Amino acid sequence: GASQGRAAALGGAPRRLAARRALSPHGGVGVARHRQQVAADKAEGVLRRLQVAVEEMTLDDWNEGLKVNLTSFFLLSQFTMPLLRISRGSFINISSTRHIQSEENTEIYSATKGGIVSLTHAMAVTQKHLVRVNSISPGWIAAPEEKLKKEDHDQHLSGRVGRPSDVAKLALYLSSPEAEFITGQDFIID
Repeated sequence: GASQGRAAALGGAPRRLAARRALSPHGGVGVARHRQQVAADKAEGVLRRLQVAVEEMTLDDWNEGLKVNLTSFFLLSQFTMPLLRISRGSFINISSTRHIQSEENTEIYSATKGGIVSLTHAMAVTQKHLVRVNSISPGWIAAPEEKLKKEDHDQHLSGRVGRPSDVAKLALYLSSPEAEFITGQDFIID
């Protein structure tokens, strides 16, 4: 989670060290999971600030959104892919259904989430036979402290808002030997 995001936010050698620490909690590298948590408070604040109509945003706004929500994925993959090739591991990016279900004033966020899905597929092609690369695009995943109403749950076909454990279970499956045939795919969980 946050340690992978921080790895992408740091520069040079500290970034490589942070990536290695994030990948080997049990002494080995097998799975890299990345989520846009480049210092979660900063990222959330930046993305909230950037929720403006395209004609109101500046090029600096656009570039900041790309840096926070897409470049961080590239940087983490750049430093972890050599380790994952050695272990024949799995790399899982977390995107969002916003890449296909946009809301008003989310041009930067939606574009970067689509970029993550495209980056995932391109990485899978490049890493074929070596590293399985997939992405997960969650819909509404409620934070544990989030207060939900019946109508929040009713708008979902499953009858409830998603939980972090729903995404975690899919990520565990995709990183398991049972999913060895699956690569280059985006999984919508909503």
